Amino acid sequence: MKPAKDTVRPEECTGKSGVIDPQNWSDGAMMWPCEVMDVEGNRDNFPSSILHTVFILLSFPERESFHRVAAVQASHSHKEKCKMRKVTTFLCAALVLGTILSASAQQAPDMFKDMDPNHWAYQATESLRAKNIVWGYPDGWFRGRRTLTRYEFAVALDRALKTIMAKQGEKGADGATGAPGAPGAPGADGAAGPQGPSGVAPEDLEKIKKLAAEFKDELTTLGNNIGAVNRRLDALTKDVADIKATLSKMPTVYGKAFIGIRADRANGPYTDYNGAFFPVNSGPGSLNNTALVTHEFLLGVKGKLNGGGTYDAGLVTGNYVNAFNLNATGFVNTNPGSDTYLHHLEINTPFGGFGKASNLTLGRFGVKLGNLTLYRPDVDRYLYNDIEDNGAYTLDGVKLKTNFGSVNADIIAGQTRSYQGTAGFALNSPMAGAAPTAAGIFNFGGFKPIGLANTTGLTIDQIIAVKLGMNIGLLGNDTKLNFTALDGSATNSGNKGVGGISNVLVLGSGLSSKLSEKVSLDADWAKSITGVGRFQSVGVTDNNAFNANLGFGLAGLDVKAGYRYIDPLFYAPGYWGRIGNWINPTNVQGPTVRANYNLSSSLGLNFGGDFYKAAKNRDTTGGLGKDDEINRALLGVRWDVAKNFHTTLDWEGVYWKLNGAHGGAFATGTGTVHPTEQYLTLGTGYNLTSNTALKMSYQIGDYNGHGVLNGGTGNQFNNNTFTTSLNVKF
Repeated sequence: MKPAKDTVRPEECTGKSGVIDPQNWSDGAMMWPCEVMDVEGNRDNFPSSILHTVFILLSFPERESFHRVAAVQASHSHKEKCKMRKVTTFLCAALVLGTILSASAQQAPDMFKDMDPNHWAYQATESLRAKNIVWGYPDGWFRGRRTLTRYEFAVALDRALKTIMAKQGEKGADGATGAPGAPGAPGADGAAGPQGPSGVAPEDLEKIKKLAAEFKDELTTLGNNIGAVNRRLDALTKDVADIKATLSKMPTVYGKAFIGIRADRANGPYTDYNGAFFPVNSGPGSLNNTALVTHEFLLGVKGKLNGGGTYDAGLVTGNYVNAFNLNATGFVNTNPGSDTYLHHLEINTPFGGFGKASNLTLGRFGVKLGNLTLYRPDVDRYLYNDIEDNGAYTLDGVKLKTNFGSVNADIIAGQTRSYQGTAGFALNSPMAGAAPTAAGIFNFGGFKPIGLANTTGLTIDQIIAVKLGMNIGLLGNDTKLNFTALDGSATNSGNKGVGGISNVLVLGSGLSSKLSEKVSLDADWAKSITGVGRFQSVGVTDNNAFNANLGFGLAGLDVKAGYRYIDPLFYAPGYWGRIGNWINPTNVQGPTVRANYNLSSSLGLNFGGDFYKAAKNRDTTGGLGKDDEINRALLGVRWDVAKNFHTTLDWEGVYWKLNGAHGGAFATGTGTVHPTEQYLTLGTGYNLTSNTALKMSYQIGDYNGHGVLNGGTGNQFNNNTFTTSLNVKF
C-alpha cells in the first residue's frame, strides 16, 4: 500500500506548500499536508507567528496529529522569538488544554451522519464503528470516498488487535426465574451480561497475523511488539481450536414436528388421488363430514464417539402412520390412534478390517438404493410430512460402506418386520414380486389400476443388498455407473404371495453422466425374478424395466425427454412413477417429456406428458392390449409472491383408450371406450420462519369411466379435498 499523494512526514515538511483542510484529515493519521495558512489567510511554510500555533490547537483540540504539527511550529517560532515568554506560557497552557481535549475525544461516535443504511458497506462500517476500530471525523462524518493511507490502516489494525486481545467480559448475573406459565411456556429470560469481545474464527486470526506481519513497521511505531502479537494470536488460535473440539464432542438435540389436516367433500363414493377408497358418503370411513387431523413428533440426539464414531437416535410419537399405511394404498383410517416407537438408532464407526476407508453402521437406519430397485413410494400426496417423506425404507440391521480402488461398495442386510408400532403391524414393509396371474391390471372385478397394483406378490420381511459404484470417463468427466443386487424375502407365512411366492431377486444398473454444461444423461435398468423358496423361480420372463432421460437447458428452459418401459411382471420394491392415482404402473411403454420455463425469477411454467402403449399384449388376460393407449398431460404455473411465499396451480389429465374386450374384465364388446381422470390443484407455501413451513392445497378430482370402467367406487365421481401441512425443525 502506497502513501496517499501529496502527504509526507512532518520532518519532510520544511519548504512545502499546502493548506490544512479538516475535511481531508482522519483520526489517528500518521501523515498530514505540509503547508498551513496563517491567521491572516496568507500561505507560508510553518508560520512564524506563535499565535497561529495557538489557533491550530484551539481549533482542532481532538487532533493528536495537529498537536505534533503545532509542537514543531512552536519550536521553529521559538528560535525566532525566544523572548516572547508570556506568549510561550500561553502556548504551554494551550498544549495542555489540547492534550486533555484530544484524550477525551478518542472514541467512535454513536453513528456516522453520512452513512446511508442502504449502502452496500453499511453493515461492515457499523460493525467496525461499534467495535471502536474506526472513528471517522470529529464532526460525526465517515467520508467513505476518501483515500485511506497506509498509516491510517495501521492505526485501525492496531485497534483491532487490542480489541481481539482484550480481556473477556465477566458473565452477568443470572436473571430471576420467571413465574410458572401455561404448560410448556418458558420463564422470562434473565438480564444479559456485559458484551464480551467479538468472536474470531481461526481463519480470521490467520488473516490478522498476515496483516500484522505486513504492517509490522507501522505497528512497531505505534508501540506493538510483533513477536508478542504473533504469540498472543497463536495462543488465541489454539484456544479457539480447543473450544471447537470440545463443542464437537457434545451431543446435539434436534427435532421435527408435523401437523396435517385434511377435509373432503364428494357427491358420493369416490377414490382419491392416493388411490384410497371412500365407499360411503358419511360415517367413520368417510372424510366427507369429519376432518382428519394427523400429527407426528420426532425428538433426536446425535453426537461423536471417541475413535471417530458417531451416533444418531430419534423417538417418534404420533398417529400419522396409523392413518396412512405407508406400505400400500387402498384405505385411510379417519380415526387413527397414536403410536410411539423408535424411529432410528444408528451407530457409525470406522471399520478397518475390510476394504479402504470403510465405515460400519449398526442399528435402525433408512435405506434407498434406486427407483427401480429399492425406494419407498409416497403413498400420501396430499400432506407433506418431513419426517416420513424421504423415500427410505427403515431396516434393523447392518450396513458397510467401503472402497476397493476406484469402486465404492455398500453392503446391507436387515429386516423390516421388526420396525413396528404398538399396534403390532409393520410400518414400512415393502411390497414386491409378481405372480404370472398378475398380468391383468384390471383386477378387482374390472376396476382400473389404483394405488399400488395388486400383483399377487409378497410383503418383504428381510433384505440383503449389494451396490457397487464407480466414476468412469466414458461419456464425460462426470459419469457414474452403478450395479445393484437385492434379495427380499417373506419369512412370515402370512406375507407370502399367491402360489407360495416367498422371495424376489432384483438386479439393476444405472448410469448418470454430465455430457456437457447443459446436457445430461440418466438411465436405469432392472429385472425382478420371483421365487418359491430359494431354488425355484416363477415368472422369469416379462419382468424387465428400463428408464432413460436426456436433459438439456437453454436460456431459462430446462427440458428432459426420455423413454420408459415396464414389463407386466416387473415388480421391484421401488418407485418409478404414477399415472393419475395408479402407483408404479406396469405393462406400459412410451416416450415421456418434462419441461420448465422461467418467465422471470418469480414466475415459471412447467409442462409435460407421458404417451404409453402396452409393453406386451395382455388384453385376453385382463391387461392392456396392443391397441390400447394411456396419455397423460401435465401443466403447472409457479408464482413466487414473495421470497418466503409462493403459489402453484397444477393440472393433471389422464386419457385412456381401451379397444375391445379385455378378458371379460369389463364389457366394451368390440367398441372403444375413453375413460378420463383429472385433477386440478391450487397450492400455497409459506415459510413462517427459517425452520417453519406452512403448506395448503385445494384439489378438485374428477373420474369418468363412461359407464364401462370402474374407478374403484363407481364409474363416475368427483371430490374436493382441502389440506394443511405444518412442519417445524429445531
